[in-house]
This record gives sequence, C-alpha cells and structure tokens, in this order.
Amino acid sequence: MRKVVIVTHKSMAIGCKDTLVFFTNFSDQIVAISAYDDGGNVFPEEKLKKAVEQEKNPEDEIIILTDLLGGSVNQHTLRYIKDDVFLITGFNLALAVSILLEPDERLTIEKLSTLIGQSQDQMVLMNTYKAKNDSVLDE
Repeated sequence: MRKVVIVTHKSMAIGCKDTLVFFTNFSDQIVAISAYDDGGNVFPEEKLKKAVEQEKNPEDEIIILTDLLGGSVNQHTLRYIKDDVFLITGFNLALAVSILLEPDERLTIEKLSTLIGQSQDQMVLMNTYKAKNDSVLDE
C-alpha cells in the first residue's frame, strides 16, 4: 500500500489531510503530523517514527511530504529516507493528489520527479495567465 505522511509546521498537515480525503477518500493511506502545534519547540519524533517505521508493512511504500526545504521539519525527516521511503519537500495539493491517485503499483524516483514537475506546472500567477487565456476562461 502507498502511504502519504504529511509533516508540517503547525496545523497545515491536518488541513491537507482533510482536503486530500475529500478528493480521494483514502483516509487510511494518509497520516498528518503537525509539528510544534502545541506551542512548544519539541518535534513529534515518536509520531513520525510510528508512521514511517512501526506501522509499515514490508510491501508498503511511504512518501513523506514536508513544507519547507530548509525547515526543521524537513531536517527531522531526512533520516527516514530509504529505498521504499521517499521525502519530498515544498509539496502542493496537486502533487499530493497525484501521488495518491497514481495507478503505478510502485513509485520510482523517475515517476516522482515527473509528478513533481507536473505539480509545479499547477502553480500559476493567474494575473498573467488570465490575460493570455481570457477567451478560454470566459467559456
């Protein structure tokens, strides 16, 4: 099974999981871990370890999504990278949906790189996009 573990500063992970369940209905494949949500400065290491190591079956693949490349959350998750555990930082909703709905049985570095590129294309400054595509948008 493919599992997506979302780890972010504060409550972004919870909101992302809620939205992903809305679009995919895959609540059992998504784990949300909010770091520093209690106002403290302690990373929820045990929650992450449980999601990535303790509850992992041998056939599972895990994709960890974090919010900021240089952030402490991403730094804490680096140690979990393995052949069947991938770490992607700076994710967006388009990427998370694509990962969950990807029909390939197993994801590869190449496939994940393609999905990342496609999700980056979904980030558009609508001010300029609209100006170039007004006729299409008006339909």
